[in-house]
Amino acid sequence: MAGPDPFRRRLRVHRLVWVGIAVVVLGTGPLLAIITAAALGWTDDPNPNPVGPGILAMCTFVPGLALGVTGAVLTAVEYVRDRPGTGD
Repeated sequence: MAGPDPFRRRLRVHRLVWVGIAVVVLGTGPLLAIITAAALGWTDDPNPNPVGPGILAMCTFVPGLALGVTGAVLTAVEYVRDRPGTGD
C-alpha cells in the first residue's frame, strides 16, 4: 500500500467560499452577540429588541449562504476537472 502522493495538489477552496463565510459571520455576529449577552445577563434588559442587527442578519445571511454554496460548487468543478485520469 503506497503512502500519500507528495506531488498531488492539495484541495484549494474557492475564494467565494471564504467571502460567503465572512459575509455570514459579519452579518449575523452582532445579533448573536446581543442574544448571547442577554442570555448571560450582561445587559440591563433581559429581553432586548435588536432591530438593526436583526435586519442586518436578515439581509446578509441568504447572500452569504449563496456565495458559500456557489464557491463550494466551483471548488468541486475545479477539483474534478484537474483530477488526474484513472490510467487511460
